[in-house]
Amino acid sequence: MEEIAALIEPWIGGPVDWKQIILIGLTPVFLGAFAVEFWWMRRQKRLGQQFALRDVMTNLNLGGSYQLFELVGHALIFMAAMHWIHDHRVMDVPLTVWTVPLLFLLVEFCYYWFHRASHRIRWFWCAHVVHHSGEHMNLTTAMRQSMLYSLTGYWLFFAPLMLIGVRPEVTMALYAGNLAYQYFVHTEAVDRLPAWIEYILG
Repeated sequence: MEEIAALIEPWIGGPVDWKQIILIGLTPVFLGAFAVEFWWMRRQKRLGQQFALRDVMTNLNLGGSYQLFELVGHALIFMAAMHWIHDHRVMDVPLTVWTVPLLFLLVEFCYYWFHRASHRIRWFWCAHVVHHSGEHMNLTTAMRQSMLYSLTGYWLFFAPLMLIGVRPEVTMALYAGNLAYQYFVHTEAVDRLPAWIEYILG
């Protein structure tokens, strides 16, 4: 990761936002999954309003503008702010095969509180409401994101990780993994999962 960052940073003039790099890199996978979802729903004769072209195009446009704004915002301000927080860390957390699973769970924990706040606190809801503005669900609905997320300060929910010594680039890379997983749950193609899985996830 550090070697790749060393190649990219001179071109962007600052720290790499791995979250956006990873999500942009996964975009062909996301679009391919949407094509499979569409094919499957058509085969099952379950195509409906959730695949309306206007909704899908809105989702894609919002997703693209969100990624662009995040890249600019992080390059200019937010990665520097996260590095400032990391400079005041209490320890260093090494990145190893043993720590990554634990760090991923900690990122998930931080995300839980960010998502909860996004539904409970108006300041954060003003950005998150865009994600819930669609009336129908397909995989591209996961791309329906707001350009205001960075401005509302979502990244502050991950500040505890940086304070304990997790590098901002690592935090954002793990957050990208969290968001990548969430893309695949925005579908009506899957009905109910086996009862034991529904129990664990419910």
